[in-house]
Amino acid sequence: MKLAIYGKEDLDALHALVRDKFSGVANKETVPPQYSQDVYEQTQFPVLHKLVPIEEQRGLRLKWMMPSCYDQDLVKPTALLSYCFNDESPGSILSYLKELGLATAMGGDLNYNLPEFCLMAVVVLLTPDGLARYDEIVEIVYRYIAKMRALTDEQWRAYHTERYNVGRMDWNFKGKGKAYSYCARLARNLQRNFPRQQFLELSYMPLLFDFDAERIRKYLGYLSVDN
Repeated sequence: MKLAIYGKEDLDALHALVRDKFSGVANKETVPPQYSQDVYEQTQFPVLHKLVPIEEQRGLRLKWMMPSCYDQDLVKPTALLSYCFNDESPGSILSYLKELGLATAMGGDLNYNLPEFCLMAVVVLLTPDGLARYDEIVEIVYRYIAKMRALTDEQWRAYHTERYNVGRMDWNFKGKGKAYSYCARLARNLQRNFPRQQFLELSYMPLLFDFDAERIRKYLGYLSVDN
């Protein structure tokens, strides 16, 4: 079990509080669950599922299975891929889909990141016209991925530097947040192998990671139709 507490008391008082309230919690030597790496039947790719929601919703979700990057916190090989999909600036895929009247919002990130595997997901919120033309949107997403593959290492590095500087500025000028959410995040991340000298930054600033073009291209390669 991991514990994070937050309070205005000094460190000695907080230590005493923890010993008084939590020293009786037994260590049951619980073993983390182990999952199979076979998330889907490999012979099914590509596969399409159509769901009819109870309330009105229009969305398109694309998923790709990848090797785990659970222990790659200092590199985050999928982070820049997510930022490309989350870009809303002129020239981005979302701005193009909006121009076509097919989507209202879009985002991409790791859906699951477990020691055995991870899943990358791209979610597009559709207009009524976009729902009718979802196959066209899928094609546009893969054309966008092809453009991502064409980026040079220098272009990836420039994007990394830009995002890192923005993240560092957000961290340096971070405002006051909710104590409960902050402690919950810290306790969860104590389960990870973060370097302790960078623990607070890695826990709160996802843009803090090293640049590794080779790993970026490796994980970008999993964004394919047959995966």
